[in-house]
Amino acid sequence: MKLGFAALCLAGVLAACALDAPDGCRPGERAMWVDTLYFGTRKPDGVVAAEAWRGFVDAEVTPRFPGGFTWWTGQGQWRTAQGGIQREDAYILRVVHGDTPAETGAVGALAERYKAEFQQEAVLRVRSMACAAF
Repeated sequence: MKLGFAALCLAGVLAACALDAPDGCRPGERAMWVDTLYFGTRKPDGVVAAEAWRGFVDAEVTPRFPGGFTWWTGQGQWRTAQGGIQREDAYILRVVHGDTPAETGAVGALAERYKAEFQQEAVLRVRSMACAAF
């Protein structure tokens, strides 16, 4: 009976692990988190200028992710808390990282820091897993 219970527990643990990693990672690849953040540029007194964004990247993003990241500009729209449609330019940041509390927390900290520094209502965070190789 004990062996059956142990096997059942092991099967549960293995199934949980299988849900965390994407299917089909090939040799040399590993499962990693991909976080994409969308930073709006409109603020009550104007917009987040390119120089301010680069300062944010240098001061906040680079120290948290010295191994690398990618960012680009885009345009989008979203519904505000008041129900209106807001169209604006955006900075989009993608970070591929491991599943450590420090790395996961660093992504959330970036969003909070940006909201505070640039008077933003929200920063969209899209999180997924992928197979990655370097």
